[in-house]
Amino acid sequence: MSSGYFSVGFESLPTAHSLSRELRSKLSVILDPPHENDWKVLAEKLGLGYTGIRWIECRNAFSPTEILFNLWETTDSLKLQYPLQKMANILQEMGRDDAVEVIEAQFHGWKETTV
Repeated sequence: MSSGYFSVGFESLPTAHSLSRELRSKLSVILDPPHENDWKVLAEKLGLGYTGIRWIECRNAFSPTEILFNLWETTDSLKLQYPLQKMANILQEMGRDDAVEVIEAQFHGWKETTV
């Protein structure tokens, strides 16, 4: 069974259903700080309810965005219903063009290196 990652050197490249460490880190920096459209809004739009969001909040030693992405990557129904491009569309609808730019830059760079 595939892990969903392509491996090049020590860095995992993002796919439609996974995120590289670098992409996770950059998105966490953007979405972790409290904001009217932060990780909680993304979690709601990905179908997490109050209980799921509270569960993530209770893990206060970790990045809530990172935990959300872990949940997304390990839950087949979330992964399949919300591939990375759809997540980027949701972020754009939320007005988080900063996060969308990071995703698009990561995939643009990935496409250039695979040619």
